Amino acid sequence: MSVIRFVENQIKTYLFYVDMYHENAHLFFLNIFFKLCTLYLYENR
Repeated sequence: MSVIRFVENQIKTYLFYVDMYHENAHLFFLNIFFKLCTLYLYENR
């Protein structure tokens, strides 16, 4: 899976999540950030 497509999917999921759970959105965003960092490290080791 390409990083760009992964980011696009995560952003779409994030926007959907924000619509439903405003107060917990920042936690979801941190989770996405962690996934992206992990993916980046995995592809560049």
